[in-house]
Amino acid sequence: RVASRYSRGGAGVPAVSGVHGCVLEGALGGAVPRAPAVGAQGGGGRSGGCRCGSRRHAADEGAALHGASRGVPAECAALGVPDAAVLAAVRVLARAGEDMCRGQVLESVLAAAGPRGCGLDAYREMASLKTGALLRGACRAGALLSAATPEETDAVTAFAEHVGLSFQMYDDLLPYLADSSVTGKPATSDAANLRPTFPVLLAYGMGGPAVRRRLEVALGGGSSPEATFAELHDVLVATGALELAQVQSRAEAERAKARLAALPRSEAVDVLAAVADLTVRWGA
Repeated sequence: RVASRYSRGGAGVPAVSGVHGCVLEGALGGAVPRAPAVGAQGGGGRSGGCRCGSRRHAADEGAALHGASRGVPAECAALGVPDAAVLAAVRVLARAGEDMCRGQVLESVLAAAGPRGCGLDAYREMASLKTGALLRGACRAGALLSAATPEETDAVTAFAEHVGLSFQMYDDLLPYLADSSVTGKPATSDAANLRPTFPVLLAYGMGGPAVRRRLEVALGGGSSPEATFAELHDVLVATGALELAQVQSRAEAERAKARLAALPRSEAVDVLAAVADLTVRWGA
């Protein structure tokens, strides 16, 4: 939640809470303890929902962003937020929805290219669009609506970008770390879609010709999802890519938290830090 400098009596901007609640629930699907909305009484609990990129199409999340932004102009106008700030926030949310759809398309392109044609740079671009845009839109729009300084706005934007990347990295690891009943992500979903996920790309870069050939054959579509998953798991463990992917995803979450140092210390900042931690703790 972002406390608004335009609020009456420190109540904050309800629209910001709505945007953040919608986006974080969609992105983290139950991983984030819900804080009370502005003016609400009582404690939080855990939200329902789905893992972004695992069980919902990016277009659905784009629609959620659109729905969250519909009430922003009227609510913010009632609180005296300048029209220019409201317009800037709505533009950010619109761009986020566009980027998410672009990222979904890019993910399909990379799946068709296979591990040989999909490097880590392309993967990071996809994650920044598909997953990063969701959190980036929420954080940057909230900062703009709350009259944050340019430095604060850039800080929360960078925080969201790192969280989005760490989330996508760790989401790719979930089938190999815990049962689907815990994570909410079917173990064979990525294997069935022949996606060159983050740990697979790490293994492809770390391995020699024999390892690369195994990965290319596994993602060639000639085996069942179960057999593909088993082969990928064997390669990831043998190369050390599974362990390295966990280290790198957690390092990305730490980079996100480091960006929060530019913000005044508050309970809201602590919540954001907790979000970063939770993105890399599912199934742990």
